[in-house]
Amino acid sequence: MLADVAEVGAEHVAHLAERALLGAVLAMPHDARDALRRVEVSDLADPQHRALWAALQSLAGRGLDPDPALVVPELLALGLLTRDRAGLVNVQVADLLGACPVPAIWPAYAAAVLREAARRVVVEAATRAVQAADGPDLATVVRVLADGLAAAERAVARAVGGDQ
Repeated sequence: MLADVAEVGAEHVAHLAERALLGAVLAMPHDARDALRRVEVSDLADPQHRALWAALQSLAGRGLDPDPALVVPELLALGLLTRDRAGLVNVQVADLLGACPVPAIWPAYAAAVLREAARRVVVEAATRAVQAADGPDLATVVRVLADGLAAAERAVARAVGGDQ
């Protein structure tokens, strides 16, 4: 799945990795706590995936296994889902369970998600630096560069640490 990056593009591979990671957590709820600690909501690019991850983290934070049957009620309780869309999300949760070829290798999926999150931080930092460079204040450009570099270093460190 992740081997053909050049053919499908990094963003598509990252989307597949997010789906596989969510599927792994849903398939192995009793073993999900490490994954839920390692990956933050903001590491996920897809808004729906972020909402699901937030619900899974919320369940784990209360000492509950992130069981697929608890996801929709948790999304509702967090205000991340309306009742009229609950049936669709149940279908999406079932689909995610099938999106994970091998749940036991969730660390590889998490590492791919973290690498893509780091790439997005680097791109965002570079974009902000270019935008700041168009302004007249050189001090602002330097501050934006420094802030962006620090954010990029943190994201890359998390991604590299996620491979361990």
